[in-house]
Amino acid sequence: MRWLPRSLFRQNLLLLVALILLGQLISALVFVFAVQQPRAVRLAGLAAQQVQAIQQAAARLEDGPRQAFLAAMNVGDEFRVLPAAALPLDRTEFAGFDEPDSVAVRGFLRRLRVALGERAQIVRWQASDRSIWVGILIGDDPYWVTLRGGQLLPVAPWLFLGLSAAATLLAIFGAVGISRRINRPLARLVEAAQVMGKGERPPRLADDGPQEIATVAASFNQLADDLAALDRERAVMLAGVSHDLRTPLTKLRLALDISEARLEPALFAQMGRQIEEIDGLLDQFLAFARIGDDEVATLQPVDPLVGAVAAAFSADGVAPHLQLGAAVSLPVREKAIRRLLFNLLDNARKYGGGEVALVTRVDGGWCRIEVCDDGPGIPPQDVERLLQPFVRADAARAGKPGTGLGLAIVRRIVDLHGGTLELLARGDGKPGLRVSVALPLTT
Repeated sequence: MRWLPRSLFRQNLLLLVALILLGQLISALVFVFAVQQPRAVRLAGLAAQQVQAIQQAAARLEDGPRQAFLAAMNVGDEFRVLPAAALPLDRTEFAGFDEPDSVAVRGFLRRLRVALGERAQIVRWQASDRSIWVGILIGDDPYWVTLRGGQLLPVAPWLFLGLSAAATLLAIFGAVGISRRINRPLARLVEAAQVMGKGERPPRLADDGPQEIATVAASFNQLADDLAALDRERAVMLAGVSHDLRTPLTKLRLALDISEARLEPALFAQMGRQIEEIDGLLDQFLAFARIGDDEVATLQPVDPLVGAVAAAFSADGVAPHLQLGAAVSLPVREKAIRRLLFNLLDNARKYGGGEVALVTRVDGGWCRIEVCDDGPGIPPQDVERLLQPFVRADAARAGKPGTGLGLAIVRRIVDLHGGTLELLARGDGKPGLRVSVALPLTT
């Protein structure tokens, strides 16, 4: 059903509120039909019997004893019998009479008229003292019988409605608390799963809640620990293999140099390039395994650091177009940032096939470093996949040497500095990719 909210918290809250309101409605109906109506019928019958008894007893008395009897009836305030000379029974409009102020009063007056039948000439309500006026004939003389509605009828239902509303609000607050108590650990689990989905180590989940949620949290923590251990083992393996391969690779390079005079120049150059590529791959493996482990953050000016990396990269034959506009200093790991910039510039050179732009700027509370190229770009649906280790785009695999670790290393360095990484369309009217690294100005 599309009208239902998607989140579990809202669904549970909606269900609990609906059940609370339904329970209040059922309680109100039970009160009205099982308590209020039978009570009104009973009280109306008792009031009718009182009026009938007075009417019949007074009608059998002579005038003198009748007046004494009626005077005795008027001793209290709850029940009085008054001559109707000042207010004739056929005068239906009277300033002291009011329309009933509640459904309960209207229902009681209706039942009283039914119970009195022909004995009552008229039945009226006076709101000022909540009294009921019944016009009767004793003999041929008209009288008013007044009954105190405060004893016979419930007060206006505002108190009942107020108590019901207060109970409903308390129940709804309780429902919100219950839903939040269930939803909060689930929300933390979702956040931790999203962090893990990005290849990062999520914070440990508290496992001191209810048994079911604690079991889920403990299982997730164990999963995170296992993945972290696997990642460490992979890093150690990569570092060990890369280190062990360096020695035979150095021997190959030395043997190649010794054999230069006996080899054709083209073959010598090709073998040299292959050794350099292997050395670059090993360097990527070592960088991925050890990034940030052997360095502490120091305060570095951004633009001079970026400019120095661009100058070093230009020595390889590709000079990036610089647009430096971040005259700030940040606490960064200098080697890691140099590795980040080199990887981004190297990717732009390999896959861009055109001009490479290197831009720095301050954007609010962030320092942005952006590398733009003129290549085919990356489809948005492939961005998250390409940030994972050992993953390469289909277009990059064709004839381009690499390990699939360049962007993964960049991402780890960005996360190490508490920043964000975005792979976007270039957006300045040119085709290509814009890799935007945002580092916080404050730590």
